[in-house]
Amino acid sequence: MKINDILLLMLPDDMQPLAFREELCVLDSTLRVVLDHEPYDPAEVGFIVGWKRPEDGWDKYPNLRAVHSFGAGVDQLLKGGGWPEALPLARVVDEKMAVQMSEYILTAVLLFKRHFLEYAHARGGWNWGDEWPLTGNRVGILGMGHLGQATAALLQKVGFEVHGWGRSEKVRGGFPCFCGRDGLGDFLRQSDYLVAILPNTPDTIGLLNRDRLQQLPSGAVLINVGRGAVLVEDDLLTLLDEGHLVGACLDVFQTEPLPSEHPFVNHPKVLVTPHVASLTPTGSVAPTILENYQRALQGRPLLNQVDPAVGY
Repeated sequence: MKINDILLLMLPDDMQPLAFREELCVLDSTLRVVLDHEPYDPAEVGFIVGWKRPEDGWDKYPNLRAVHSFGAGVDQLLKGGGWPEALPLARVVDEKMAVQMSEYILTAVLLFKRHFLEYAHARGGWNWGDEWPLTGNRVGILGMGHLGQATAALLQKVGFEVHGWGRSEKVRGGFPCFCGRDGLGDFLRQSDYLVAILPNTPDTIGLLNRDRLQQLPSGAVLINVGRGAVLVEDDLLTLLDEGHLVGACLDVFQTEPLPSEHPFVNHPKVLVTPHVASLTPTGSVAPTILENYQRALQGRPLLNQVDPAVGY
């Protein structure tokens, strides 16, 4: 037994840490997996799986080899700055999560394209046989990482015209892509449905403000499943009320849980879901996280490693 081989789970109850511990121990019965509310010696912790930065920081764990996010994003772990130099950080990249995300986005796009929300609000107040005109067919995906590419493939398969936007010039997945701030305007002007799957980084905070959302075609729809800080919420409400945008599906928010009195909650053009677009499946992600635990103890590079300086 190594002196710093504890695998510490720093997860809230709604992320099912007990079930995740069971999944890990089925894969390797010799593991020392400890929940953060249980007694342990911080000096024996070699690997942390977490969601948020610990309140007392990382210095508490002098022999920590690596940290692994329990989700696709790492912003909550990096919050507050001061990431230890040379401490590896990894995130979840999982096919089941990609399926969840792409299904969610396809459902949202179709709900707006076929006006299901208007029919639901009308509650029978329509002329039989009437149909609202269909919204356009162009979907722009803001953020062409693993989840963005999976979503693009599904949307293209059912007949949507898909294009993406990314920070770099790298063409992803064979889809037309715009890049950088210079390409953002052209990307937005060609998006009847804007799907935001961006991480929370200094470059993305407030990216979707009034000026940029106004560059979408009149009658466009916003779907935000990345991070709430990317969107200036008041600017979205203004453009919805003015009629430039016809709807929004929002799964992430600046404040979570979303307060019951927030204007989004009862807005007729907004569909709110409680951060459920892509939940981490414990059984699916356990093998990769265990692999990274073993790599960390062996001093090997992690799978799906993140650059803390840029946040992804």
